[in-house]
Amino acid sequence: MTREELVQYAVEYTSFYAEKYAGANLQDGKSLPILTKEEAAHAGVSIISREYYAKLGTPEVKSAYTSGSTGISLEAFSTNAESAGQLFSLWLYRRKYYGINTDAKFCFFFTLRDH
Repeated sequence: MTREELVQYAVEYTSFYAEKYAGANLQDGKSLPILTKEEAAHAGVSIISREYYAKLGTPEVKSAYTSGSTGISLEAFSTNAESAGQLFSLWLYRRKYYGINTDAKFCFFFTLRDH
């Protein structure tokens, strides 16, 4: 999906972006207002697309929270397929640098420190 298609989808399927980008040139990504973390945290369900909102509470859409290490924790939603895709690059990294295979039941990560 191109940036323009993503912006168009957001405007069509969420009330938050429809309001935020009202009157903006959707084709010019550089002129679009920046989303702040505070806005995202306070947007509630208005920032969720109607497609996802209809699936909330079902096994198809997962909810997860960010750590809030910058002071604000955000709730994020994804389908199982999206979640798997996002974790795939992390798994590839761990396989490359730590030799972890898909048949491993568990693994431990630790750091050796000089004392």
